[in-house]
Amino acid sequence: MKPAFTWSCSDSLIEIFTHRGERSPDPTWQTLSHKGTIASIEYRIRVLCDKNYYNKTCKKYCRPRNDSFGHNTCNENGDKICLEGWTGKHCMKAICLAGCHPTQGSCEVPGECNCTDGWQGPLCDQCSLYPGCMHGTCREPWECNCARNWGGLLCNKDLNYCGTYQPCLNGGICQNTKPDEYSCTCPKGFSGGNCEIIDRDCETNPCENGGTCVIAANGVSCICAPGWTGSLCETDIDECASNPCMNNGWCEDQVNGYKCHCRPGWQGAQCQLDVDECKDSTCVNAIYCRNLQGSYECQCQAGWTGKNCDMNIIDCVGQCHNGATCVNLVNDYRCQCRPGFTGRHCDAAINGCHSLPCLNGGVCHDLNDGFRCECPSGYVGLQCQIAINLCQQNPCRSGSTCYDMRGDFYCHCQPGFEGKTCEKKKKICPNGSCEG
Repeated sequence: MKPAFTWSCSDSLIEIFTHRGERSPDPTWQTLSHKGTIASIEYRIRVLCDKNYYNKTCKKYCRPRNDSFGHNTCNENGDKICLEGWTGKHCMKAICLAGCHPTQGSCEVPGECNCTDGWQGPLCDQCSLYPGCMHGTCREPWECNCARNWGGLLCNKDLNYCGTYQPCLNGGICQNTKPDEYSCTCPKGFSGGNCEIIDRDCETNPCENGGTCVIAANGVSCICAPGWTGSLCETDIDECASNPCMNNGWCEDQVNGYKCHCRPGWQGAQCQLDVDECKDSTCVNAIYCRNLQGSYECQCQAGWTGKNCDMNIIDCVGQCHNGATCVNLVNDYRCQCRPGFTGRHCDAAINGCHSLPCLNGGVCHDLNDGFRCECPSGYVGLQCQIAINLCQQNPCRSGSTCYDMRGDFYCHCQPGFEGKTCEKKKKICPNGSCEG
């Protein structure tokens, strides 16, 4: 193969090397070496992509920018990372103000909330009223839904003129007739469109609630009875307005007076006197009772609690063990132990065999809730105290008599029989020979 290059100083040429291959971009230096027939060489290389190019082939392009074509930086892999306030594939969509309505608001730069036509408010969630709407609201743009007692296209017609303006004077009764129109029904002694004219005659007796009518220069006037006021004595004087009841008492207004309803611990016409609750033996199980302003305090005896020391303290919590039942006492408790346990808290197991309960040679086995006796032959019962009469089973044969022997039996055989149960017939052997 012809060399890829020529060397002019052939006398100083030792050996020619050539290398051809591909390397992935990597910022670290890589060491390469080649060995020839005469000489060896070692060198370092590294491959870097041009600026704004990424991945293993340096074909992925990403350029940081903040202009009308995008708002992004680039990560180490060449992916676009949107700047704060921007989103989208190319980071060209602005993120609007938090809470901005998704369809009624929009933005061109981050943090804005520009409302579409017919909507308003910081978040574009408030509809715009019909122009000129006065006493109305809207659910959709350009509406004018009238509030109560208002009407008309612009909700500017007062349907409750009486309630809004109260035009009738001197106790006259107002009645709405049409929008912005009304009529007054006047009491005795008054007339006019608004009941503003005082009749100059006491014959109609216009004064109410026991008031006395007198003729004056400008008409008639009323001298009211105690507890009443007004031009016709029609208004009850509120004696509670001066807050006469003390210590948070509730005042009930009455004609020419008042009545105080006192809170617990207070008494008197104006709730000004402290009640001594200790005189009524309010404290039940107490060492002493101390009267306080508007209240009292009980010093409870041991084992009692509550405002009046009438609640027994529960002393049983967590005291009795091993399934025992706790009986609450006054400042004390008692544990009712299950079988097999003892002690104040039923936390000590009882050895059921300690008292040697098994009789007649029975073997005792201790149990959690007592004991069990293993009885010898001929005895039964919880403590092996019952002897079995083995003769009741008629073990003796051949007409013999049975005698019970406490755990055993004896058969008294008839002549000519033998054996435990007289089951064998005796053999007779005269002259040394036996006959069955």
